[in-house]
Order: sequence, then structure tokens, then C-alpha cells
Amino acid sequence: NITVNTELTISNTGQTFAMAYGTSGKFLIMYSSGSGSVSHYCKVCTVASDGTISQGTAVEFASSTDIEYPRCVYAPELDKFLILYTKSSDSNNGYCRVATISGTSVSFGTEAEFCGDDCDGIAAAWDSKNQKFAILYNGANDYLYAKTGTVSGTSISFGSGTQISGNYAALRPEVVFSKLSNSFCTLFRNPNNSSGRLSAKNFKINGTGFTVES
Repeated sequence: NITVNTELTISNTGQTFAMAYGTSGKFLIMYSSGSGSVSHYCKVCTVASDGTISQGTAVEFASSTDIEYPRCVYAPELDKFLILYTKSSDSNNGYCRVATISGTSVSFGTEAEFCGDDCDGIAAAWDSKNQKFAILYNGANDYLYAKTGTVSGTSISFGSGTQISGNYAALRPEVVFSKLSNSFCTLFRNPNNSSGRLSAKNFKINGTGFTVES
């Protein structure tokens, strides 16, 4: 059986959005708000034991740009989130920031660019063994690449890009981490195939890069 609690309004003009669960009943929610010169916010929402939701104050992480492909990933060993997005004001290049929850508020580290090409999709997952993020993005020619992301305090640094797909467009990636195999699995679409083939590939962190399975 499913119990549905009272609906809570996060934003009256929400557009693109994403969320991830952290700990102690707290979620981090990303969303866009407004029209014309759109602003973008994060907000902490807490789910109580009876299922009711409360929300903290919205904190802006970007303004005066359209954002696509918002993503939010939690790293339990760090107790931090990574928020990712592309910015139309910068040719849809890929950016991210480390986010930290304190009570019902959220703070951000400095914005960092992980992809200098027009992205047609981004994704990320946390490797609990190596304690690094894997960040996936469509780079040159829309080939699928991955970079390791290492967090120090509220900053993040990246390894060099590793090509995950073959020499073809690999769009709208999704990625998950398996603690059983200590590896990632990515799912992506190949629109150049006549039927729009959906493909999966396995890879794992190797130093600051990745080893990709055939």
C-alpha cells in the first residue's frame, strides 16, 4: 500500500529540476524559477517520520542563464552533494559545484567546468571504494567521455577525459555504481544507429582515469 501525504509547493514557477537523498531524512532539490532571466536554486527538504515534508530557504547557485540537464549526486563518505548542469550562456558547457547541507540550509563551493564542449547530456555517480565521482558527458562529436572528480573541502578537481563510447554519438547518458563489482555501468542512446540503439557499457576507475570494458 502507498500512503500519499499533502502536496508541498517547492516553487511556483519550477522548470528544470533534480534531487538526491542525503541522510537523516534530508533531500537536496535543484530547480529553476522565473521567466526571462531565470535563476536557479537549491533547497533542503526534510521528510519527517510521519511522511510530512518541510523545506529550508532557497539558495541561488546560478542566475541569468538557462540550465539544462541538472543532476544531483550524494557522496555518503563525504556527506556532500555534487550538483551538475550545462549553461546556455556558455555554449552548453558542463559545470558542477560541491554542495554541503548544514541544518536546513545549503552552501556551495566554487563553480568548476568539467566539459568545454556543447553537452547533449551529463550524468554522475559516486564510487564508494575509490571515493571519487565519475562524471559523464557528451564531448567532441557527441562521443561519450568520463572524468574522475576528486573533492577536497568544497572544491573539486578532475582527471583527464576517457572516451567511453566508440566513435559515435552516445547521448542522454545514465550511470550507476555497483559495490559488488566496484565498477560503473552507463546506459546511453546511439541515435546514429537506424533504430536508435540503447547500449550499456561497464568501466571502473583506474588512478585518475578509467579502464573501459570491451
